[in-house]
Amino acid sequence: TSLGQIGVGLGGIGAVAGLVAGGAYVARRASQPKVEGVRAPVAADLGRYRKALGLTGPLQATIATSQGVLTCDLLEDRAPIAVANFVGLATGLKPWKDSLTGATRRGVPFYDDRTFYRVVPGLVIQGGREPGQDAIADPGYRFATEASVAAAYVRGALVTVGDAGGNGAEFKLLDGEIPALAGKDTVFGRCTPLDVIATIARVPHDDLDRPRAPVKITMVAINAR
Repeated sequence: TSLGQIGVGLGGIGAVAGLVAGGAYVARRASQPKVEGVRAPVAADLGRYRKALGLTGPLQATIATSQGVLTCDLLEDRAPIAVANFVGLATGLKPWKDSLTGATRRGVPFYDDRTFYRVVPGLVIQGGREPGQDAIADPGYRFATEASVAAAYVRGALVTVGDAGGNGAEFKLLDGEIPALAGKDTVFGRCTPLDVIATIARVPHDDLDRPRAPVKITMVAINAR
């Protein structure tokens, strides 16, 4: 699948054109399902999202950042709930609560114009917060960790960011092997090129691992390989 076939749910029906890393793409707008409230994801959501987006075949995410573009194969067979959550938030098909205002957002992609807020060279980069936001980007729900074997936590792994209450909207990309994450966070994708992750992990940062200049997530697009 080329960048010209990337589908992005933006809450209507139609198509818009844009650019990712200098290449043309068409963003397919998703038809919205019936109105629902903010809730934790379930595996069955993925089928609804596929139908709304008109996608068949293995799912893939394209994460456009200010430091380059990442292509991620989503592991829906191993982590269907985490993948459903990511796809729903990325396309705007999943309602979420704005942690800054308390408002419920419907038809609004969660990740567009957010940032990578933590960078640790050789280990990890974490993303999903508004620029300048220190508090966790809470979407208004939590969901349980799905089992991943220790060998899965390698460079390029796309992983949930969990806490004592479970997982939410934030995610991390590994810049090194971290098998200790097994049982704590879920691996739900594999991303390349690895040098883009490494570049982000090595931007100038403060003593709290926060980038000194924002590393932006321009958009996240969902398509089928």
